Order: sequence, then C-alpha cells, then structure tokens
Amino acid sequence: AFANSGDNDRAIRGFARATELAPGDSRLFVNLALAHIKGARFADAAIAFRQAAELDPANPLLLRDWAWLLATSPLADNPDNPPEALRLATRACELAGEDRPELLDSLAAAQASNGDFSSAHETATRAVEIATAKKFPSARIAQLQERQSRYARGLAYRDPPP
Repeated sequence: AFANSGDNDRAIRGFARATELAPGDSRLFVNLALAHIKGARFADAAIAFRQAAELDPANPLLLRDWAWLLATSPLADNPDNPPEALRLATRACELAGEDRPELLDSLAAAQASNGDFSSAHETATRAVEIATAKKFPSARIAQLQERQSRYARGLAYRDPPP
C-alpha cells in the first residue's frame, strides 16, 4: 500500500521489516527491490534482487527484472554488471521460453549493454513480432520498437530516472 501512496521511504522500511519477519519469501525481496528502484537506490535494489534470486532461482520474471536493472540503470556503467545482466536475461528466456516479448526485451537490453547491438536488434525484432502477433497494446509495441530502433543505431537503452 505504501509503495502506491507516494511514501517510498516508508515502503522501503516496511518491505525491509517484512523481509526480516519472513526471510524465506522471495516476493518480499522483489517488492523491496522495486521500492529501491522507485527511490533511485539502484545498488540496494540489486542486493534485494540477489537475495530474492537466492530464494527463487528459477523465477524468470525475477531474473528478467534483475537483468533489466543491471542493463538499463546507472549500474550498467559498472563493467561487471552488463555480463551479469546478459547471464540473467538468457537464463530467464531459457526457463520460460523465447516467445515472451517481456523476456526478450530484457535480453535485448542486456545484449546492447554488452555492446552486441546486432544481437540486440535481432532479439528486439523478435520481441516486436511476437508482441504484435499476440496483440499487445499498441503503446507497449511502440516501446519495443523504440528500443529496437536504438539498437539498430548502436545505442544501448537506459531507463529514465524515476
């Protein structure tokens, strides 16, 4: 509730306390990570995602979100993070199949973050094709196409600040 109320610091405190009370619930760590992202606390978000993944290592959506953070936030400037993002995004696709545009979107971002713009463009193209075939909302398809265009121009994608 706090995360939606605009009181992000309170949400972070609440999720941090919840992880202490239920340290085996990966969803709490994911919620803590998302609250940290909303507050532009990217390193703290990465720690929370790591803790969640230790509890639920086969969750493709968790791996996708963590990969996205490492590939598209200021954390991408750390040379260790783009390869980790690529590993996580690849694993997410392996777990869930390569017909999910949201997973392919993260994989393309990770590929671009590693400087592999040809693969990123190819992956983004697949994401657009699948999203179009699955009749995703036009705004979502436009986002995918915008990133696809960036990769074609040799540009990585970075999320705007929260």
